[in-house]
Amino acid sequence: NDYYDEDPVTYFPVDEKMIKQALAEDEDIEVNPPDKFSDDEFTIVYNPNTEKKKMDNNSIEIQKISIVDLDTDAIVNAANSGLQAGSGVCGAIFEAAGYRKLQAACNAIGHCHTGSAVITPGFNLKAKYVIHAVGPIWHGGQSGEEKLLYGAYHKSLELAAENSCHSIGFPLISTGVFHYPREKAWKTAIQACHDFFRENPDACIKVVFAILNDGILAQGKQILEEAYKKAL
Repeated sequence: NDYYDEDPVTYFPVDEKMIKQALAEDEDIEVNPPDKFSDDEFTIVYNPNTEKKKMDNNSIEIQKISIVDLDTDAIVNAANSGLQAGSGVCGAIFEAAGYRKLQAACNAIGHCHTGSAVITPGFNLKAKYVIHAVGPIWHGGQSGEEKLLYGAYHKSLELAAENSCHSIGFPLISTGVFHYPREKAWKTAIQACHDFFRENPDACIKVVFAILNDGILAQGKQILEEAYKKAL
């Protein structure tokens, strides 16, 4: 009964106390054999199939690519609440989509609350839709910034699903001129995606974070890997 790890199932010898505790804490724990409590004959099997099934139909990737070059069904604009063309990612999206057409579509909507998102056509972009997500300005973390950033991601995914999108490209919202700390922003972004996947296991949405900076990209991949291990 030596310990060994066979992904995604982990086997290890346990005693009766450990078994009862594991069964009480995790619905995905199975026991084998079910009628014995013997250190030398008993193994506990952790098989995270329930969580895995929820994740299998959805995925997260981080790519070194400009967001305007993505061929996802939708891309997300890091928007301002007035839905006006800006600089950075926002400016690049407006330019690639066709400034006049995209600005006219945004003007017709008029406004978007911080922590929410709205959707317009993608016009000249490869993406069919642009989802305009308004993240918070960083004020030190004591003004509900995390909740607002989470909401911007979650609402974007809701809009993608409602419009039959099966792929969506995100920037790292609020980390530009809004100065949201990047590590915190990554953790919130990935958490929002994972939560949406759990709530909507059949959405079949591929999330792509489009990042050009090597350091930000590497940071995101590390946080994503840690989040995935924690989820399983």
